[in-house]
Amino acid sequence: KDGDTYVLLGNLYLFEDRLKDSIRAIENGLKKPKVKSRSQALLVLGQAHFELQNFEDAKKHFRAAARDKNKRIKRTANSWIKYAENEEIRVKNLALRRDFIQQAKKSPQT
Repeated sequence: KDGDTYVLLGNLYLFEDRLKDSIRAIENGLKKPKVKSRSQALLVLGQAHFELQNFEDAKKHFRAAARDKNKRIKRTANSWIKYAENEEIRVKNLALRRDFIQQAKKSPQT
C-alpha cells in the first residue's frame, strides 16, 4: 500500500471515532514515500491526538503542518495550535476545579 491509502484509512477511522486506529494508520502512511499532502495528513494526525487530549503530540503535528507553503493549510494548522493550547488550559482548569470540589467535600464543615 502507498502512503495515501494509509492516510485515507486514517481519515475514515477518525470519522468513526477510532482515534488510536487513525493515529496508527496515518503514522504508517507518513512512513511511506508516496503521500500527496503530508501536511494535510499531519493535520488529521494532530486532530486525532487532540481528541484523545494528547495536546503536546497534537501541537507537534500541527506545528509541522504549519510549515507548509500552502496558506490555507498554514492558517488551519495555526488555528488548531491556538485551539489546542486553549483546550489544554481549559481541561487542566476543570481538573483543578474538580479536585478542589472533592477536597471541599472531604474536609469537615465549620
